Formats: sequence, C-alpha cells, structure tokens
Amino acid sequence: TSQPWATGTLFWSYQMGRCIALQPSTGGLTFQLPSVSQYPEGGPHFYLINDSANTVTIDSVSLAASFTLAAGKGCIIHAINDGGTVRWMALKP
Repeated sequence: TSQPWATGTLFWSYQMGRCIALQPSTGGLTFQLPSVSQYPEGGPHFYLINDSANTVTIDSVSLAASFTLAAGKGCIIHAINDGGTVRWMALKP
C-alpha cells in the first residue's frame, strides 16, 4: 500500500497491509507501528520502504528506540524476544 502523508504521525492500520511504501511530501513524518503484543515472535511482520526524497521516523512503544528511515531506503520489521520482553526489531540493509 502506498501512503502519501505530509507531516505529523501516521498510525498503522489493517487497511494499509504489511508492505507499506511511505511517501512523505515533506520532512517531519513519523510512522507509528502497532503494539507488538498482537503478534507472534518471528516474522517478518512488516516491510517498509521510504519512497520519497524525505526522511521518515519509525516509532512504536514496542521498539527499543525510534529510528530514521532515509530517503529511498527500506526495512523489515520482526518481533523478537529480548530477555523476556517481546519487541519490534528493524532489519535495515
């Protein structure tokens, strides 16, 4: 699913699917993943690509820390068990 969105926070929803092309028209966009509590360990659960010339911040209460997805880059999101706590883990090439 392609998600054009200028700025602010874009919250993931089921209608977006799992493979998401983010297309911010300006900087300042944050893409919010859902809570990992709804997902089994493993994955991949999401495939994200920043299909623009602007950066996107990827965030979630279930990430160890938010991170920036550079223009034209992508990542794959897995659910991992980190010492008994299940978290999102982003794998970026």
